[in-house]
Formats: sequence, structure tokens, C-alpha cells
Amino acid sequence: MKMRATLATLLACLALLASSMCRKKNISSLIISPIQPGPYTLFADTNRINEAFGGYYIAMPSPSDSTLEKFPLLIFLHGLGQRGNGKEDLKYLLFDGIGKVIKDQRMPSSFVVKDQKFSFIIVSPQYQTPPDEKEVMQLLDSIVARYPVRTNRIYISGLSLGGRIATLVAAKYPERFAAMVPIAGVATTPGMGERCKSIAEANLPVWELHNEDDPMADVNDARRFIDSVISYFPAVLPRLTVFDKYGHDAWTTALDTSYRENGMNIYEWMLQYYR
Repeated sequence: MKMRATLATLLACLALLASSMCRKKNISSLIISPIQPGPYTLFADTNRINEAFGGYYIAMPSPSDSTLEKFPLLIFLHGLGQRGNGKEDLKYLLFDGIGKVIKDQRMPSSFVVKDQKFSFIIVSPQYQTPPDEKEVMQLLDSIVARYPVRTNRIYISGLSLGGRIATLVAAKYPERFAAMVPIAGVATTPGMGERCKSIAEANLPVWELHNEDDPMADVNDARRFIDSVISYFPAVLPRLTVFDKYGHDAWTTALDTSYRENGMNIYEWMLQYYR
């Protein structure tokens, strides 16, 4: 059943649930009491989703900053170094990537795109073993069932291995997403041409960001991926940004809201698009 409560009601219910569950003993999975990193309320839900995903952080816009009952959803997949059990290990997601941006209060409460104001729900799931496409979609479906998501505005991103997984998921289920932003990683395993064709034919906007001298993920893989998508004549041409830098970490710059191209950061760029 789709959630129809206001965000304020949702947060109140989650807080009450967290409080009541924490009073019980011998509970193996729970919703950890929320913390308030700036304009977001950050919940750690340690209920296991499936064999790959053990739990996730979900950042909800604070009620005072919210004007809509449903929100765009951004699913962000971490890299190999942030793997964990989705319980005690969830803290690793706050050390890097979008979790660190939120924790450090560098994610604004809203973005204005085409004279419309949007606030994201941001989900950072933790996997112990790399998830397949079906497992990512199980996670997505569980989030949509529980939270007030605007289902025509679901976006997927990720760094390193998470970027590779994001491209696999988006290629298999392109109609579920409004845009994709892989960072420092794309899937170039056998079948890449068919995957790029699927993305192009679904007119899924793609913006890949990568470092020129990346010792862990070859920038030429990113170029081949983007060129392959272009070869199928998508309505929205994919974008490739190559930073003139050494190292694997392209995400610190890419996820920074102050980094803009054509006047837009990656969040504003994504919000241009919807299904």
C-alpha cells in the first residue's frame, strides 16, 4: 500500500517506532534513532532487504524544509571499501561518498530547477557482496512501498563499483529511472553494447564523471561506454566529464554541490528529467 501520510506524520511514526523497538530486548534488526545532519533527518534502518543488502541510511528532508508530500528519490550505491553487514558497519557509509556530504551538512535542503523546488529522499544502502540487478530493484521497491516517493523521479548513482552496478541496473530496468550518474566506474563486461542500446532506446539521461589518470578504473572504459550509448542515437545525449586529476576519487568533486557545468550541479542536472 502506498504511503499517503505527510512527511511530518511519517517522521513522527518512524521516531515512535524507533523508540518502542529500542525498549525491547533481543531484537536483531531495528530502526536506529535518527540524527539531524543539517536540513536532513538521517535514519539507519538495519532490517535486511535481501542476501546482498543488510540495511541502509535514508536521509529525509526535515518537515520545516518540505513543501511537498512526495519527493524525488536518489539511490546511491557505495564502492568496494564501504562494504559491511548493514548494521554496525553502516557507519562506513558516512566516511565517504554522499553519506559524508550529508553528514558534513553540505547537502542543501532543496534545489530549484525550472522554477520548481525539489527536496530529495536519499537512500544509501550497504551491501556485503555486490548485488545483482534484481536485488537492487528489491531494495528500490521496498523504499517506494514505505516512503513518499515520486515514482516518476527516481534517480540512481554510485561511485566506483557502485557506479558499475548502477549502469547494470539502469540498463536492465531503464524505464524505472529518470536519470543516472555513475562516478569513477561503468560496467564494460560482455554485453555492454546491448546494455547501452537499452539505455539509449529508453532515453535515459546519463552523466558519467571520471578522473583522467585513474589507476583503478580506466577512463577509456568510461569513454567507450558513453560512445556506445551515443551510437544508438538517444534523445538525450549522454555526458562525460573527465577531471584532469590523478587517483580514483572523482566523487568528492562530482558530489560537491558547488561543482557545476552549464550552471548545474549533478543534482540539478538530474532533476531536469522525469518519467
